[in-house]
Amino acid sequence: MSTLSQLQEKMLEATARRDTLKDEVRILAERPNLSEGENTRFERQIRAAEKAAAEVDSIRDQRVQLIRDTKVGTDRFDPGFNTSRRVDPSSVNRNTASRGELRDAGLAVMESEGGHLADFQKTDLEDMLRGRKMGADGGEIAKLLLLTETETYRSAFVKGISQTQPAFTPEEVRAINEYRAASETSANGGYGVPVLIDPTIILSSGALSAPILDVCRLITITTNAWKGVVAPGAVWSYDAEAAEVSDDAPTFTQPTIPVYSARGFIPYSIEIEEDYPGFAEEMARVLSQGYVNLLAVTTMTGSGSSQPTGIFTSMQNTTTAPTHVTNTTAGTLGAVDLRKAYSSLPERFRPGASWLMSPTVMAQV
Repeated sequence: MSTLSQLQEKMLEATARRDTLKDEVRILAERPNLSEGENTRFERQIRAAEKAAAEVDSIRDQRVQLIRDTKVGTDRFDPGFNTSRRVDPSSVNRNTASRGELRDAGLAVMESEGGHLADFQKTDLEDMLRGRKMGADGGEIAKLLLLTETETYRSAFVKGISQTQPAFTPEEVRAINEYRAASETSANGGYGVPVLIDPTIILSSGALSAPILDVCRLITITTNAWKGVVAPGAVWSYDAEAAEVSDDAPTFTQPTIPVYSARGFIPYSIEIEEDYPGFAEEMARVLSQGYVNLLAVTTMTGSGSSQPTGIFTSMQNTTTAPTHVTNTTAGTLGAVDLRKAYSSLPERFRPGASWLMSPTVMAQV
């Protein structure tokens, strides 16, 4: 049977292996295109990362069970030399308990109620409880855990923020009053957010990607418009011996694409940055999703006024071939129309062409 120190060593090895695999998967996932060999390696690394994560969870469960069996608490993330006494949080008097007793009670609450937190969140919280973070009072944080991490207080908190005139039970009233007496107060009731609420933002809507970018050429410029040069191939001819060669210079044109600045801004205070676990990372995800949402719409149906001209908008405004192909029968989409669209594409562009369509049209096809 493994000891706590042996399990801790296994945990550190498994965690390092899992993190290394996750980093490799992330690097491959960020590449725009993968070769066949890289794609095979990507799938293999995903399976290995999932297996390593399962191993970490298994070792953690073994440690928790061993701690319970031996009635000894230990630091889940440190090498085993910071031990704490296992206590019943409900039996601790917050006003008279020592700092060590408050720490042990807070750790017990984290173990029982923090299963939904990520590893780095558990590490940060545990560091604060043990006084390892500068400016964090472990005793006060433990008191907050003991005050707010109960079913009674959670139900009161939900009622308080979701109902205009909440009907609290006597137990919920006692929990709220206890929090008011021990912590902040306000004209609105002074409800404190439960400490272990999951801060990870779940994106509820938005585009998966901006598909037009997958078939576009991305260019970095330093002006407010991209200007290109377009010319057909020079027109050659068969000329007689000693005859003057004709002027075959092509006609050059210069297409111009205006550039627009997309911006996103989320103001926040330094206090919420310090108090919200992973705040910067979560806001980055929110901003990134908003940027994808904007591109997904404007690159397709943008008006061209203070925003890009969408490809469908441009095609609709250009009625001459080959940009615009009209259905053979109005209101009906048939195989003849698909072949007609392909045939209208100049031969030069067919090898590298991509076919894009809306899910509605795809379903009809």
